[in-house]
Amino acid sequence: MNSLETIKQELINQKNLLQNKGFPVTVTNINPSPSDITKAINNIDINFTMTTATEADVTIGKTFFSQTSELKTGTLDLSELNTFNETISTLISGKNGNLEIKIPSDIAVIKACIFKTSDGSFYKENLTIPENILRIEDQAFSGCNLTGILTIPSTCTYIGSSVFSGTKITEVYIYRGISSSSTYAFSSCTNLKKVVLGGSIGSMGSYIFNGCKALEELYLPSTITQMSSSIFTSCTSIKLIEFQGETPPTLSTGTLKYCPTAKLIVPYLYYGTYYNATNYHANGNPMYGYGNFTINEYLPEFITGYSLVWYSNLEDLEASTNPTTICPETGKMYAVVTEIVTEEETTDETETTT
Repeated sequence: MNSLETIKQELINQKNLLQNKGFPVTVTNINPSPSDITKAINNIDINFTMTTATEADVTIGKTFFSQTSELKTGTLDLSELNTFNETISTLISGKNGNLEIKIPSDIAVIKACIFKTSDGSFYKENLTIPENILRIEDQAFSGCNLTGILTIPSTCTYIGSSVFSGTKITEVYIYRGISSSSTYAFSSCTNLKKVVLGGSIGSMGSYIFNGCKALEELYLPSTITQMSSSIFTSCTSIKLIEFQGETPPTLSTGTLKYCPTAKLIVPYLYYGTYYNATNYHANGNPMYGYGNFTINEYLPEFITGYSLVWYSNLEDLEASTNPTTICPETGKMYAVVTEIVTEEETTDETETTT
């Protein structure tokens, strides 16, 4: 059997498997060029009509299941068909007319727009991306009914544009994959309140949190190098942005424009570096220090050029109640940091005034 016949037979096998799942399939236009014969059939038009749910539209890099009233035609690479049968059998899990998201264990890439929907047809509470997933491409989950906590492990190295835009997630934990390509990744996630970024994330895409009006807390890793002016567009509820690492990431003019009352929490040892960094006080954001200590450990009262007053939580800090000099329990402590004015500086200031 030659290469073309082998490819045709594989396609027929896949067609039969799909039909066994209740998908009447029509295969046309199998006309690969000679150079494609040993690779894959790039253009295979397959019409899908779901018999166990409503209509479906299957395309490469586009929608798997489009809950519309039209019968559509898609294009698939033969390589995609190898796991296609399992993908279909795992993704289709109807509940109240919707489709629960179930990600197969043998795929490495979540294709662009694969779960995209305008009516919330796909749903999932507390989605954890499996460690086998290396990439999540543009708009993969855009508009679908994701709720609760989203967790993306460090094995996922790429998150595209608008991947989770318009979903209903409330918390996000990401340890890698966010980059300048992740524009609008969480745009219009109006229920999103807390974001924790970790691992080796270096920069964030423009408008990544655009329109996240409920966002209150953002925790950044020490690897963050820069933050554009459009990251927090229309994020009017931000209360806390926590930084890590010795070097402050570069903030563009206007980065903190939409969150002037957000508290900037920085490592207390590098408070002076953050305090004097460009654009960190452009909108009057209050800045506090933090550190991690063990129970009964004496807390430092001074660092170079600054004095420290410690509190167990931000509520006490803001109210100036219950300051402490000893860590009450192992964990994070917060400090009001005050610049120390030397006698020489005071004398100079007095002479200048005179």
